[in-house]
Amino acid sequence: MEKTPEEIKEAILRGLTAPIIEALNHEGITPSRLAKKLNQILDAKEPKDFAFQGVIKDHVEYENTDAQLRAVDLSAKLLDIYPSERHQVEGELTINVINYGHNVQKDEIDKKSE
Repeated sequence: MEKTPEEIKEAILRGLTAPIIEALNHEGITPSRLAKKLNQILDAKEPKDFAFQGVIKDHVEYENTDAQLRAVDLSAKLLDIYPSERHQVEGELTINVINYGHNVQKDEIDKKSE
């Protein structure tokens, strides 16, 4: 049974992402740790000191809305909430297949394609 182009694409992506995920996990960058950090950033505060003549008179913590917004955006992307981007491309595609390690003659290929 032949695979569909979508199945082939998914297999290629799994093959590309698996080593990356393994390396991240090895360094302690796990989905659980990322979730905890995103949760902290969603409540991020920014300290602000008010001084008069070099003396701090007041200390206030403001919502760090920039950091919070970036955390919300990243969380939405990780949860795949945004609709996927689709681009339609027209034209020709040429794929050159290079087979290293096995020498196949053109006649053999022609016989197999019949």
